[in-house]
Amino acid sequence: MASRAVTAQSSSTPDIDGFFRTFTDEWVRGNPNLATSSRYFSGETQDHLDRELSPETDAYRRARIQLAKRGLGELRKFDRSKMADAQRLSADLMDWQLDLITKEEPFLDYT
Repeated sequence: MASRAVTAQSSSTPDIDGFFRTFTDEWVRGNPNLATSSRYFSGETQDHLDRELSPETDAYRRARIQLAKRGLGELRKFDRSKMADAQRLSADLMDWQLDLITKEEPFLDYT
């Protein structure tokens, strides 16, 4: 009985590994060039992305920055003190990468 309560509690609590997986899927799905070069997906999803190109437009860059901001906000909700060392390192790295992307916004007109 107690194990069911723990299972139910943990399944309703967002976990960092699930966040890494779903956010990375969304990030790569939105960048066909990255999906193709990394062969991130498989099957029909990968085949579809292999026929696409990532747009090089201002709107695309701004949408990616907004996605990075959203991801950063979600990532920062996790209590890193409760993470395993590898999870904490991954969270720190993802935080750094997304933060760099968000800091590009004021300079988009220069590229």
